[in-house]
Amino acid sequence: MRGMQPHPTVMRILNNVGVARYATQDIEDRLRRDAILMCGRLTTTPATLA
Repeated sequence: MRGMQPHPTVMRILNNVGVARYATQDIEDRLRRDAILMCGRLTTTPATLA
């Protein structure tokens, strides 16, 4: 049994800013399963968030 995990959109955001390392395929599978289309681009660098 898996522990609680964030919503797949949150997983992708956490990966993008470098604070998590969720498997890309797991994220894509969950987005597809839930019929979510997510498009976006990183508008800042992780260093500016620190």
